[in-house]
Amino acid sequence: MGSNSSRIGDLPGNEHLKKFSGTESLSENDPFWNQLLSFSFPAPTSSADLKLLEEATVSVRRSLVENNPRTGNLGALIKVFLSRTKELKVSAECQNHIFIWQTHNALFIICYLLKVFICEMSEEELLLHFTYEEKSPGSYSSDSEDLLEELVCCLMQLITDIPLFLFSLLSKKHNKVLEQATQSLRGSLSSSDVPLPDYAQDLNVIEEVIRMMLEIINSCLTNSLHHNPNLVYALLYKRDLFEQFRTHPSFQDIMQNIDLVITFFSSRLLQAGAELSVERVLEIIKQGVVALPKDRLKKFPELKFKYVEEEQPEEFFIPYVWSLVYNSAVGLRWNPQDIQLFTVDSD
Repeated sequence: MGSNSSRIGDLPGNEHLKKFSGTESLSENDPFWNQLLSFSFPAPTSSADLKLLEEATVSVRRSLVENNPRTGNLGALIKVFLSRTKELKVSAECQNHIFIWQTHNALFIICYLLKVFICEMSEEELLLHFTYEEKSPGSYSSDSEDLLEELVCCLMQLITDIPLFLFSLLSKKHNKVLEQATQSLRGSLSSSDVPLPDYAQDLNVIEEVIRMMLEIINSCLTNSLHHNPNLVYALLYKRDLFEQFRTHPSFQDIMQNIDLVITFFSSRLLQAGAELSVERVLEIIKQGVVALPKDRLKKFPELKFKYVEEEQPEEFFIPYVWSLVYNSAVGLRWNPQDIQLFTVDSD
């Protein structure tokens, strides 16, 4: 890895990887990380690709396993990733592709190492690799758990925009089906012999899903706005998605609160001036949450979901989730002989 490495075959002798896995402790502020993360070979897209990667990095992994509890370099890499994620939105807006590319590479290395460590270590041994401090052998600090928790929380924040991304896809699908229905109707006027596709049913299904997503967003805003500054940020960033639904008869009622929130916080951002950083925008949003009168948000019936849970649901869900990881994660390779939680398909 590094700016001079673009082939998996080069990895065993790569100087950047040797330094990362060696005996020298690296600060998260070290310029070294820019060099390490500037690699360009494609990420594995199959189990076979990942097997080649694992075989090429055996010596590096062994060195890291031996030295990392003392150097804390894996923890430093995670901190580098965490600091970079704070600037991802700005980088996307500015089309800073190099920054995004390096952040992606950091996450790839972290995911790859975690996968390997999970396969080869106990939980106690794994925790030793997430913090560095003077400690007695076999002990670990709660800081390691804090770093893991921060990493998980960061990844959860990164996917905050995913529901809006799915909403964007639904909006495009809705517009496409509506356009097809319109064209089909026009065509039927000139030819009565051609049967019309049932676009009305497709539109009905799509609109039901769109309304459900709008109801979930609305519930987050009306019941826990103060816990969702990132959602407000995403709504402001993707405000154009909601334009077409403001006057749609199926969504007018549920759009009132969303429209109010977008308008309210947009006004506060305009008052704050231009060229605001992500941190400043989030700060303004958090201040605005306190200032927004709660009675201005229209109350809707509380969303309720019912499900039946077995006495020990983990007996089903843990093997099931791991089976999904094993069968669906194309870029992750797991040794079938080590699988004990579920039965591996013979094919």
